[in-house]
Amino acid sequence: MTRFSMNSETRAAECASPPAVLLARRPDPGAPRRNTKSEDLTLAPLAPRLAAADVLGQIGDPRTVASLLKALKDAEPDVRQAAARALGEVGSANAVGGLVELLLDCSKDDSERKTAAEALSEIGGADAVKGLVQVLEQPVSTVTIREAAVRALGSTGDSRAADGLIKALEDHDMTVRRAAGEEIGTIRDPEAVAGILRALQDPDPDTRRAVARALRRIGSAGALRGLQQALADSDGTVRLEAAKALEKARDTSAVTVLVGLLKDPKGHVRLEAASALGRIGSADAIAALLEALEGPDVMVCGEAVEALAMIGGTEGVAGLARALDHPVGDIRVRAVWKMGSLGGTVAARAVARAVYDPCESVRSAAVGALGKLRCADATDHLLRALADPVSSVREAAVLALQRIGFATVSERVASLVR
Repeated sequence: MTRFSMNSETRAAECASPPAVLLARRPDPGAPRRNTKSEDLTLAPLAPRLAAADVLGQIGDPRTVASLLKALKDAEPDVRQAAARALGEVGSANAVGGLVELLLDCSKDDSERKTAAEALSEIGGADAVKGLVQVLEQPVSTVTIREAAVRALGSTGDSRAADGLIKALEDHDMTVRRAAGEEIGTIRDPEAVAGILRALQDPDPDTRRAVARALRRIGSAGALRGLQQALADSDGTVRLEAAKALEKARDTSAVTVLVGLLKDPKGHVRLEAASALGRIGSADAIAALLEALEGPDVMVCGEAVEALAMIGGTEGVAGLARALDHPVGDIRVRAVWKMGSLGGTVAARAVARAVYDPCESVRSAAVGALGKLRCADATDHLLRALADPVSSVREAAVLALQRIGFATVSERVASLVR
């Protein structure tokens, strides 16, 4: 029998063995190792153990925990990592001790320890949280492991994780602090607010922004007071996050800050500020939104139109009417459609003016909006639109006249459209 056939038979026998049995096997330390990549049969003792750990995790039977805990001591890092992953999938509290031991073992590779942290987050419970907090207090733990522990604590959703996350907000590495700010919001524990507020002084703006977002998710009275503090932050993105949170709480103190953010050097900040002002719906923002309409950022101009429409009322419609003078046709189209939705005499008069716009898209939108408004006073404008050089505008005028109920539309309209 050749060496190849013997290895093939051995491999077949290995694969036919129960997974728990395969996990208990170890390669012969005295056996020679081959370095030739083509001779991958030397990996046969390892491959079945890896497969066995995966299978046991998929089965999810708590009776396999003992075998998987033994595999956490395997000589091969890949097997240890696969066993940790499987224990998380099984979800038994009996696995917590072994996983914490692996997590705290600094001699092991970060990838193994990270998998142990993830497994602990899946299992959850007081002991799992305690182990994850413990690694945060371990001076020799790497940034990767501390961040993994923070993410795992957040994933548990357990209020007992809040203290550990608050401690992580004081970590010397900003990556860990930022992760803690992001994760503590998932706990939503009002009791944690006092500890979170200290992080609003963090030197890293991304951490402060994450903390502001966490306070928004918590939403308690104490959290809102902290967000008011963040309105004065030196970074525009942090102020925006705080203002958006206060906007949801209908806190009008956010309006002044959002108005200021319409001039922020960052385009996405200006865009979100305009959107938030629309949702608040305060007429105090109209003057600033009209000023934003005169800016060079077309996306912000479009959002300003949306905001004016959401504010509505006489002042909001008047603002939209001014948008009909914007140099970009798409902005004028949006203003027309918004006024068509809002309705009213002021809106109808402004939209009628747009029937004569040099841009055919604006004219078509204006004719359609007049039909939607069902304004009898608009018939003269619509009849003139029947002579428009663009067929789509003429067709829109026909439909608008029909919606209004213009009685003599038949022959005259048909001849003009042709």
